Amino acid sequence: MKSFGRLPHDPPPSWKISGIGDLIGALCALADSGYWSKSDIASWADRIIAAIETPRYWLVDLSLRASSDVPDSDVVKFDQVDWFEANFPDDLNDMTAGLVLLNFDCGRLSEEENRHKVGELADGGYVTGIEIEEMWDIPLDDARLNLLRLLGREVLASVDVDRVSSCHSELVSPTRLQPF
Repeated sequence: MKSFGRLPHDPPPSWKISGIGDLIGALCALADSGYWSKSDIASWADRIIAAIETPRYWLVDLSLRASSDVPDSDVVKFDQVDWFEANFPDDLNDMTAGLVLLNFDCGRLSEEENRHKVGELADGGYVTGIEIEEMWDIPLDDARLNLLRLLGREVLASVDVDRVSSCHSELVSPTRLQPF
């Protein structure tokens, strides 16, 4: 797990997609944080599908599920993905917390909702550098929270449609990688 208990002069975290688990993990974080709605997820999937010649089944499934009446919490779940092979990122809760903070920064969450959601993610030590007990007292511009925000921004940049379709086409198209 990446450590965000850094000193101010330490380099910021760096997150990049290195496999299918990272990509799907990022989508889960976007959905779980509420940063992306079902329609945002459907739009992302549709734009990827339009940008490549042959989309992988999970991507078509994502587009269909996000466009249907599937509950929000079940949109980014795929029966055909071997979750043990997906190797989700260790910092999935950090990513989700960073996106929750960005949601707050955009005015989509109240301070109380923000603290509650990040606190839930920190419960049990799942958000690096933040203890649930301090979540209600920590300043919202704390360096640790700002590092989480930076991670959230990196997730957003990493799932950019153009970046995924060009740099990670093997994850979304079976032409270079066997389907699941």
